[in-house]
This record gives sequence, C-alpha cells and structure tokens, in this order.
Amino acid sequence: MSDKQPDYITIATFVDEQCRNVSEINSKTFDEEKVPLGIQNLIRKHAREKFDKKVGRVARDVLATRVYDLQSEWKVAEQRRIARFIGDVPKYSIGTDIGKNISSNSDGKSLISRGGTSLHQLINDVYSLPIISPKESASERDTHLLQEYNNVRQSLTLQCDAIRLGETKLAEATKKVEAIQSLEEAVREEYGNNYTLAEYIPEFYSKLQLGLDEMRDLLEQVIKSSDTSPEKKQAIEAILADFNH
Repeated sequence: MSDKQPDYITIATFVDEQCRNVSEINSKTFDEEKVPLGIQNLIRKHAREKFDKKVGRVARDVLATRVYDLQSEWKVAEQRRIARFIGDVPKYSIGTDIGKNISSNSDGKSLISRGGTSLHQLINDVYSLPIISPKESASERDTHLLQEYNNVRQSLTLQCDAIRLGETKLAEATKKVEAIQSLEEAVREEYGNNYTLAEYIPEFYSKLQLGLDEMRDLLEQVIKSSDTSPEKKQAIEAILADFNH
C-alpha cells in the first residue's frame, strides 16, 4: 500500500480541488437589483444540495480510486511493453553483431532480401522510441525499469548513428572503388589484360608532363612572335604563370 499512497493522495487532492472550485463558483453573489438576494440564496442552496449529492465524499473517493486504478493499469501495460521491447533486442541482433555483414547468412541472402525485418525500419523504430521520465511519486522498481529503458534507448540510438555514418562512408568509398575499377577496365581494353594501373599511372603522368612542357614551349614562342597582340600576350603570360605554379 506504501507505493500506492503517494499517487492516490495526489489524485484525491486534485479531485477535491476541482470540486472546491465548482463549489466556489456556485457560491458567487449576483447583483441584487437583477436577482433578489432571497432567490439567490435559494438557488445556491438547491445547487449545493445537488452538487453534494453528486460529488460527496464517497463519490469523490470512488472517482479517485477509479482514476488510480486506471493509472496503475496503464503503468503495468507500459512496463510490460518496455520489458518486452528490451527482451526483443537480442532477437533483432542490435548491438555488436549489427556491424557484421548481414549478407553472410547460410542461404547467401541478406536480411532485407529474405523479406525479414528491414534494418532501416529498425533504425527508424529506434529513433521513434520516446524518452520517458519517471515521476517523483514513482516506485523504486518503476524508476529502475525506466532508467534501464532509457539507457538501452540511448545505446541503440548511438549505434544507429554509427550505422548511418558507416553507410555514408561506405557509399563514398564504393564510388571511389567503382571509379578505379572503371579506369582499370578502360586501361585493359586499350592496352591488354596484362597491363595494370601500377604501370599505367606513372606512364600517364609522364606523358602528361611531356605534353605540358611542349605546350609551354609553344606558348613562349607565341609570346616572342611579333605578330602577337599585347592582349594575347597578356593572356598567354597568365596561362604560363599558372603552369609555373
């Protein structure tokens, strides 16, 4: 009964306050010129009798008890839901195992392609989990359970953040790998299957440097030519300055 009393007292106090507010409204006095005082007193008397009959002490206790029972049922349902969720975490393999390649199943199919639980859907579900703060009147068991739930929620959220960041980095790395593979295929088509990027890249840069040197020489000859206008010379000098950098 000790766990029950704080919540029940809070509810009962609230019910009493609301009834008192209504009672004060019924006790207000109106302008005697518009409504004679005797009639006002008679109306207040009948209103008070009906009000007391409807919300007497017994009725208030019944109402407070009903509200308390509904609150208790809701708390139990929430505790079961949270406990069920926490118990389901290992089943979804959320934790250190989530970093493993989900396509490494015995049938060679990924979790998503097998029609199972979507990893992205799980992540969205984790982000949608509410943050629940225990009330001051909550029992020690309720507080401990909610703290455990919030700790698990925070841990899962951090892991989901890491997964999403990893997906972004993986996508960037995949694009780079695809670009390299495309270049490698183009080199093999041009020079043969035995020709590798390790051979092609140094040779490519050597040819590129040679071509740039030839272009620089040609531009310098154009500048020295008497037929070149001052404007063209200025533009070519700017290009040569970029070459020298």
